[in-house]
Amino acid sequence: IDFTGAVSLYTEAKPCLSRTRAKPSLKRKLSPHAALGSCYRELVRYDEAEEELEFCLDKTMDIPEEERDLAFKDIEIDVITTLAKLKQAQSKYSEAMDLYERALPTARGTKELQSNNVW
Repeated sequence: IDFTGAVSLYTEAKPCLSRTRAKPSLKRKLSPHAALGSCYRELVRYDEAEEELEFCLDKTMDIPEEERDLAFKDIEIDVITTLAKLKQAQSKYSEAMDLYERALPTARGTKELQSNNVW
């Protein structure tokens, strides 16, 4: 996989989303940042990965609790677990564990919501 090429593409995508006239969803706005974080992690560019992932986490936490729907919770879980994987790659195991534990209640709640929606 060409992570270096992907970093270049995602870096170009970030300003494009901020200039669009349409109002992109939170997931669309954060997707290049989250993808960059993952690519940087694979390239062992941990500081840059952390910056992108922390940006995503900050933006998700800006959303009031009452507006956090199922789609939002999926984004939140993805960002937190990706950041946890970064901490794990950095051998910061206690920080990784804290993040995984933070994501777990939301993941369980999301699974219950999905199960309830099936019926």
